[in-house]
Amino acid sequence: MVYVPHEIGEVEQIITYDGEVFTLGDGFDQAVLSIGGRGMPSASYHTYQGYQQPFPVVRSYVIEPRSVTLSLLVVTEHRADYWEKRRQLVEALRFNRGGPLTLRHIRADGTARDLLCYPDGALDWQDESEWDAWETEIALVAHNPLFQDAEITSVRLDKAELTLSFPITFPIAFEGVYSPIYEDIVYDGDFPAWPIIEVDGPYTTLRVENVTTGAVVGLAVPISAGEKRILDLTPGQQRLVDQNGVSRWGELWMPDSVLMAFNLRPPGLSRLVSIYEGVPGGVNRLRATFTGRTNDTACVIHYRRQFLSL
Repeated sequence: MVYVPHEIGEVEQIITYDGEVFTLGDGFDQAVLSIGGRGMPSASYHTYQGYQQPFPVVRSYVIEPRSVTLSLLVVTEHRADYWEKRRQLVEALRFNRGGPLTLRHIRADGTARDLLCYPDGALDWQDESEWDAWETEIALVAHNPLFQDAEITSVRLDKAELTLSFPITFPIAFEGVYSPIYEDIVYDGDFPAWPIIEVDGPYTTLRVENVTTGAVVGLAVPISAGEKRILDLTPGQQRLVDQNGVSRWGELWMPDSVLMAFNLRPPGLSRLVSIYEGVPGGVNRLRATFTGRTNDTACVIHYRRQFLSL
């Protein structure tokens, strides 16, 4: 999806888990008066203080959930529209949509960032029977406080074409001959991104390594042409499935695959919590090593940049 520039400037949207879109400010009869809670989230630091040590030393940290509040003003021409607009907002915010809602911010240049949220607190109004306008406060909580790109970035790791040089000896053995394949991804988000790895067969084995960090994931069971494997490394929803959505968890290359450690790191250095921190210049060198691949084999990394603040 391409987000086009908006004549009315910046736009805020609520997108329900099942895909309904509710635009909070439309430039006409509905406006967001203020928004709070979109700066950098707070963190909890884990410290250690040894015997006779004069001060504690920070060992690690975790980032904490963020609270977002929006003040929404709606003006209508008729009393029936007044009630309809209220109903639409409740529909967008109700809890039983199946998962978190997405609070999307779209800038005038089309840049779009998402925050996954849940309703936090009662939604209420001061009813004005003589007026056809209302104002309310919307409270949201984001247990994952990171903003992420609405757009997905995709990078192929199978660009090398299979070629034959003559003279050759038959039978031809392709096993491991045309690997590894390298790709440098310069990641300029603020916080690591855990990618989705999508692989089309055939292959015998596949091993993907972030050479910069040493983290590895791999698939150890052969698949045929026409088959697909999708490895989602998103924390809290890690899974490996085939083209039909059937779990293939047993095909992971173990014990080498360390799922939380395999991510794309931002610029910086690793010292406190190495799997969350940076690499020099944000350069992540990925290496894909195939065996049993053909020209039909494909491997694509999908990711969204993540940010500590909007």
